[in-house]
Formats: sequence, structure tokens, C-alpha cells
Amino acid sequence: MLEKFGLSHNLLFMMSLSGSTVVIAYIICHPLAKRYFPLWWRDWVLKMAVFAYLFPIGDYRFNVYGLLEPTFPWLEKYLGRSPSVVSGPFTLIISDGRFLTKWPLKILWGCMAFSAIVALFLLGRQILQYNKAAKKCLRNVDRVRDESWNTTLAQCKTQLKMRGKINVLESKQCPGPMTLGVFRPMIIIPPMDQLEGSKQQLVLRHELFHIKHRDLLLKFFGLAVMALHWYNPLAYFLYHEICVTSELVCDKNVIKGFPDETRQEYSNLIIDFARKETFGLFPGFSQKNIRRRILEMKSKVKTKVLLSAITMAMIGAASVVTAFAYTPPMVVSGTDYSGMETITFIPVSPEELLAETLPYDYFFTDQDGNTYPIEMESRIQRGCVHEDVSGTTTEHTKNSDGSCLVEYVEAMRCVKCGRVQYGSTINKVRYAKCPH
Repeated sequence: MLEKFGLSHNLLFMMSLSGSTVVIAYIICHPLAKRYFPLWWRDWVLKMAVFAYLFPIGDYRFNVYGLLEPTFPWLEKYLGRSPSVVSGPFTLIISDGRFLTKWPLKILWGCMAFSAIVALFLLGRQILQYNKAAKKCLRNVDRVRDESWNTTLAQCKTQLKMRGKINVLESKQCPGPMTLGVFRPMIIIPPMDQLEGSKQQLVLRHELFHIKHRDLLLKFFGLAVMALHWYNPLAYFLYHEICVTSELVCDKNVIKGFPDETRQEYSNLIIDFARKETFGLFPGFSQKNIRRRILEMKSKVKTKVLLSAITMAMIGAASVVTAFAYTPPMVVSGTDYSGMETITFIPVSPEELLAETLPYDYFFTDQDGNTYPIEMESRIQRGCVHEDVSGTTTEHTKNSDGSCLVEYVEAMRCVKCGRVQYGSTINKVRYAKCPH
């Protein structure tokens, strides 16, 4: 199906399909993950999906095969180059300095160009929205008036073994605690003079965990996925799930090792901030998501690490196999390919392909499978009453660079004198290295 409509030649589509494989597996396994898998499983599977959506894994299929072939020769059946035949409609032909393409390949390129334009527009709009909201929060920003915030920050950084300069700033435009900046992060809080020390610690630990795990960077990658794969609804689901899961992971880490009273205090703090106006770029603070966060903190998980690892490995393998279904449009160079209906290119070596046996470099094959060599003089019409039979001619030409070309042509041959009349070309097959 993919080959029929040319989808396997569309790198962007295959990236989308590979990432969607991970997201669908995530959705299927989610009920199981809530009961038996640790939160880091969900976090890493989502990161795996982001990687599959943004990185062209299929383009490196043969590189992977080259690395693994010496150790695992049986992988040739699944990853190797044996024989990968590319149909004419998705072959780029370079003939006498001209680029010859068929409409399917032109349409394919046009769709990819259109998708790139839409992706750049959406990504640019999202970046502008983020900058507008960030500037609003940074308006009239100042150092915190209560120095206890800085003292608590230093203590939390020591506990979390974090280095680097991180400032706590105060802004009346900021509805709740938040982190801005990927490489030079800063924590912005609204005026909270009456917040006691234990709550200060909970607020700062939450934001520091976001900084430590680079959650803001991951969210930007999620935005890139949503922009690049704007036509795929699973990309929007992935972005939303990244934003929510990053909050769940932070919540678990914040209350880890603390008594139930602290968990209740932290839950009330989340609810208090959720009642206020929230920073609108990243989801995760709706009533539904707040409820989900509270329930996750209360849940008890019977962690099965081995099952978690096996499931993650299987999802990763499924994503890679899907990505490796990508077949790039073949580029064939030469001077004799113009006007061809079909050109098949086989990029294999003699050791990798059991090539068709050619009894002669130039011969005729009739409909019964009998072969007859064609001599140069047999191309000249002789004076006889011809009795022709249908068949095909096969001509093998070896090039100076070690490659070869096999041309198949419809023909008629006289059984008496051997004269051959030529019809239309059936196919041309070019081998990167002659196996004959």
C-alpha cells in the first residue's frame, strides 16, 4: 500500500508514521503503565516519540546495516540492500545534464515543500506567542523582596546537586511560579510575602526539577513536532501529554521522601495556583489535569522494572522497523535514460545478490524460454522468407566504473536466418557493481 501510493518514498510521512507508532503504543500501554510502570517509563517513551518524529531514522538504514552486518549477518533479510528495486515514477534520472522526473515524484516533492512552509509558519507563530507571554511576565520584574527565597533556593540546589546560577525574580504580571529560559533559566514568582518556608521549598523544588530535567527544552521540541506534523492529530496529543507528564514527574520528585502531610500541603498549593490565571502557552493547568496530578500523587504503583524495560525496547524496535520502511527516491545518472518508462536500480554487490544468470552479453529469448545469441551480423536483414517468433532481447553492457546496465526490449526473431526486429523497451536495470 505504501509503495503503491509512493508514501514509502516520502521521508516526512515515514517519520510521522514512525513517531505515531510510538504514540499509539503509548496509548495502548497507558492503563498498564499507570498500575505497574514507573513515571520515568512514560517520560522516556514520549521522548522516544519526539525523536522518531523529528529525526530521519529511515535515512540511516544502510548505515545501521553496515555496522551490524559483520556481527549479525541474518539482519540482511530485514535491513539489507537485497534487492531493493525502485519503480520508475519515483526515480530521478539525470541524463545529459537534465533532470528527468515523472509527475508522482514532482507531486511528492510539492507536498513536502508545502508541509515545510506550513511547519515554518506554525512554529514561528508559537515562538511569537511564547515571547509575548514571557515578556508580559518579565515586565517590571525585580529581585525578590523576601531574602528567605534566596536562602531556600541555595538549600534546594544543594539537595538536588545542581550547579550554575539560577535567580529567583518577582513579577506582579506572573500569575504563578514558572521557569523561563532554557540555557540561562530563571524562576519567576508572583508576590508571595506570606508564604512560609516549607511552601517556599516545595515551590522551588518543583521549578528546579523542571530545570534539571530540561523540561522547557522538551516542550519546545514538542512544539516542533506539532508544527512539522501539523496534519497528524497524534502530534497534538503528544505535545499535550509531554506538558502534563513533565508536571507529573516533577510532582513525584518533589514529594518523594516526605510524609503524607507534606503531600497534602503540596496538593493544596497546586490547587491554589490553579485558581489563578495561568501562563497560556503550555497546557497542564486545566481542572482536568490538576485532578489528574493530584490522583497520580496519591496512587500506589507496583513497579515492575523488567516488564517496563522490555515494553520500552519493543516499542523502540517497532518504531525503528517502521522508519526503515522508507525508500528514498532513486537517483540514476547516465546519458541513455531519457524517454524510459521504467528504470530499476539495484544498489547491491555480487555477494549480496543472486543476480540473473546471463548466458551471453546479447541474446534473444523466445516465449518458450529458449535463448539464442545475437551476433552483430544478425542485426542485418538477409534475403529470406522470414518466419518470426515473439520474445525479448537482453543486452548486457559493462561500464568503466564497474557498474553495468541490462536492457530488456520486446523483439521478433526469424527462426530461419536469425534476423531480429526490435520493439519498445521493457526495462533497464542498472547495477552499482556488475554481478554478472
